[in-house]
Amino acid sequence: MIVCKFGGSSLADAGRVRACAEILRADAARRFAVVSAPGKRFAGDEKITDLLLRAAGGDARALDTALERFAAMAAQLGVDMEGELRRAAAEVPIRGTDYAASRGEYLCALLLAKYLGWAFVDAAEVICLRAGRDDVEGSCARLLRRLKPLRNAVIPGFYGADAAGGIRTFTRGGSDITGALVAAAMGACLYENWTDVDGLQS
Repeated sequence: MIVCKFGGSSLADAGRVRACAEILRADAARRFAVVSAPGKRFAGDEKITDLLLRAAGGDARALDTALERFAAMAAQLGVDMEGELRRAAAEVPIRGTDYAASRGEYLCALLLAKYLGWAFVDAAEVICLRAGRDDVEGSCARLLRRLKPLRNAVIPGFYGADAAGGIRTFTRGGSDITGALVAAAMGACLYENWTDVDGLQS
């Protein structure tokens, strides 16, 4: 069994989401995918997470831009995201910085799951953060319990929940931590970390 993590550059637009789906479908052993928020599409573009952080600070136009990107991707992929995008529009301005920052991964994972026809598992259900750090033992136990019955699932990276159930994020780039936790919990034979840059790093 293989766990795959896709970075933001690999999910920046609908075409790249399709490419990620093709990678996952190419090998039945690739059962679980962890995703980042969409990154830059071109030079001068903004990452979705940066837009959402600005939105948390009161920049309504940044929120509109982020959600319009998701709406365009959903339309191109033939996926219904209308309800979730309306919810994000209402909640991002009022639920704090961590919640706002997490919505890029949340919406991207939901988009990919719908496109693939896979289960979506919210990281807030399975990733435990305590005192600003990941609780490896607690997270692995929850992940195993939640994912074991599933054939396939997409999980958002970068965030989890604290003891009170509040959304908490890792430092930037923290989706790699989520991917590693999923791979460890599920006893994966391989953890693939995909990006769209040239070359191979071992």
